Amino acid sequence: MGGIIISLIAAVLFCLDIITPNIFIGTILVSALWLYVAASLYFAFGFLKFFYHDFLGWHAPKGQYQWSDGCSARAVCRHCGKDIMQDSQGNWFCMEE
Repeated sequence: MGGIIISLIAAVLFCLDIITPNIFIGTILVSALWLYVAASLYFAFGFLKFFYHDFLGWHAPKGQYQWSDGCSARAVCRHCGKDIMQDSQGNWFCMEE
């Protein structure tokens, strides 16, 4: 999110002729790198797991589904190891609560 905000600020400053085109392009590249690193951490290591899993209760499947009947699917949560099920809208919920 920080990379997007920095890019927007740089775009406004560029439009107002406060910064040069070189600085603007450099800022966009640094923002893209920041966004890439943040996304990589999120997908590779479960970055912010304490917020989206522990606080919000969102679950994510680990590997392949154990079974699927076309409308719902069953898997194991990659974070807590509980059995989770996906409904027809694509939401995952815990079956052991």
